[in-house]
Amino acid sequence: MDGQFSQQVTRRRLLLNSALAGSGILAGQLLGKSQLVRAGAPATAVSDRMRPQIPCGVATGDITGTSAAIWSRCDRPARMIVEYSTTESFRNAQRAVGPAALESSDFTARIYLSDLPAGQQI
Repeated sequence: MDGQFSQQVTRRRLLLNSALAGSGILAGQLLGKSQLVRAGAPATAVSDRMRPQIPCGVATGDITGTSAAIWSRCDRPARMIVEYSTTESFRNAQRAVGPAALESSDFTARIYLSDLPAGQQI
């Protein structure tokens, strides 16, 4: 196994683990805001039942030294938002807003992260 392949496998595992830990991917409602949001309450007041769920988990692929593809499927229309960091504490986390997961795409969405820091665990 050459060094570059080992780095790619490590990068894939770290990206997947970060996303599955719940801090890597966030889904917000795309259509129809809740009564709480319309009333001006903070987004954190929305119950978990009202938030889109990700029943199939998160997948990564097309991993290179500086890029990765992340995709998932949710249970209702939502916007894909991916947060990633080079530290476990998520200090200085980066946020990438992806496409909408709509019925026409079977509620799936995919985002390509580029310009990732080379040689870092994401």
